[in-house]
Amino acid sequence: MRAAVAAVSLLCASATRADVAIPLPVPASEMTVNPITHDVWVTSTSTDSVVVIDGADQSVATIPLGDQPKEVRVDPIRNRVWISHAGPLVSVVDGVSHAVSTIAMPSPTRLALDPYLGRVYASVPSALHLIDADTLAVSIVPTPASGTVAVDPTTDGLVTLVSWYDAENYQFQYEFYRLTGSPPAVVDQFTATGDQVVTGFAFDPHTGRSIMGAQFLYPFVIDFDEGFFTPSGFVGFGSYAPVTEPTAGRTWVPSTDPYTCSASHLYAFDTATLAHHGSSAYLPCFDRVAVNPATRRAYTTLDPSAYTGGSSLPIYFIDTDTLSVTTHWVAGRTSGRRPVIDVASNRIYLLAGGVLEIDEPVSAAVPLDVAITADPIVPGLDPVVHFSATSGFTPYPLPIRQIYWQVDATDGAWSYADAPGPVASATLSGLAPGPHTVHAFATDGQEATTSPASTTPIVGPIASLELAVPPRPACSNGIDDDGDGAIDHPADPGCASALAQRENPACDNGIDDDADGATDHPADAQCFAAWDGNEAEGGRACGLGAELVLLFAALRRRGVPRR
Repeated sequence: MRAAVAAVSLLCASATRADVAIPLPVPASEMTVNPITHDVWVTSTSTDSVVVIDGADQSVATIPLGDQPKEVRVDPIRNRVWISHAGPLVSVVDGVSHAVSTIAMPSPTRLALDPYLGRVYASVPSALHLIDADTLAVSIVPTPASGTVAVDPTTDGLVTLVSWYDAENYQFQYEFYRLTGSPPAVVDQFTATGDQVVTGFAFDPHTGRSIMGAQFLYPFVIDFDEGFFTPSGFVGFGSYAPVTEPTAGRTWVPSTDPYTCSASHLYAFDTATLAHHGSSAYLPCFDRVAVNPATRRAYTTLDPSAYTGGSSLPIYFIDTDTLSVTTHWVAGRTSGRRPVIDVASNRIYLLAGGVLEIDEPVSAAVPLDVAITADPIVPGLDPVVHFSATSGFTPYPLPIRQIYWQVDATDGAWSYADAPGPVASATLSGLAPGPHTVHAFATDGQEATTSPASTTPIVGPIASLELAVPPRPACSNGIDDDGDGAIDHPADPGCASALAQRENPACDNGIDDDADGATDHPADAQCFAAWDGNEAEGGRACGLGAELVLLFAALRRRGVPRR
């Protein structure tokens, strides 16, 4: 008997719509995608592994893991993948080497990630574990129970929801916390009660409000200062896995009857005013919803548990402005789930019972653009580059939060520019002489993920600038150029500075250049120092050292950005 084969469906921008196959060697559970490398990561609970699909050639590699991997989150800044397990650990996978590290903790149930702060949040029983994304160090914030985690991606803080059942009072407790500082500490708390299971939780950085879905009730909007609110005009059996679209000022909430698939609609409402935008046309029971803020489209598919017949899979494309629905039928497929968007490449992935790739003829670049310029490059000095980023999202562009850069690669760890915001600089140290390419992109606060309705981190397109680094001057190149046993400044007395172009100027070259019978410093009275470039009377030169020092000072004053 042949083993079951899982699949990933890929939806990408192209001129025509087509179905293509991408096989997976193991059954799939959860999925995410790196918007920079375009690699797709798929966990397999039944085989204790994670599969990575190369975004360029669709080749597949399987990485063994531990006890039943569950949720998966990608950190595109560090090119790392974080995975929770049914057992007491969290796995960290390097996106390049595929090396696996583990962090022990008591059965984590939910994960959220803020790449900007470099934090991973694991909600475990009676605590929230905060993991440093660089050092893997863990700090703990006690909470009543475990639950959903949502990150505020625009401030140095966190809003987390803890939902637990109070058996004594026969009701659910909803605990909200705001944490700031390092190590994080609780600075605000909000508690509410209800009688429903939480189905999803999202955060809107445009308004600073949280949105919570409830299994058999309307969605709630949570404001730390104003309490609970419910959008008007919502009609449905329950609200599920809300998704925010902050650059449009909207929140999307699916509503469906889990028993009969009646009253299945996708609702949109204004997160600030709670005004109702209406709902989509009727949809059968559908799975999670994914929204692309660049193309202004939402995507979902039929809930496989509700599909009872037929030989084709419906994929729903929803225009988020008109709420109109277009259905694309995929022949030979009967179920699909877990839509995830690679916003940078305008690709949508679905887990499927078969193997499926769908090309969608819609293309819109993420409007987060970066311009790169460089100061004039001086031999011996580290190049200085400057960045300027803009957001073209409408009608609510979020402020540019950070610019990231990398040299000669795009799959390694990215460095932070020297200041947050849309204007910043970077000093490129340690570059070998020769041509190099500086890459950069910007984020606007949509790069964080939440749980369980996690989204792919949103980053801007990568800009590039080519530059040429000249050879280092003789007095800082690590070579004993004049063979006197002393290397570079300050060891070689012939070097006026690290920027000097010669280790053996006239006053340190072993030659009586001016034929006065005295050779070099200190024998020749005309030599001011060993690094003097002229033995003749009144002709002091500095071996191109002092002049470059003055030039260096002038350039540095020009290139230092305001903080």
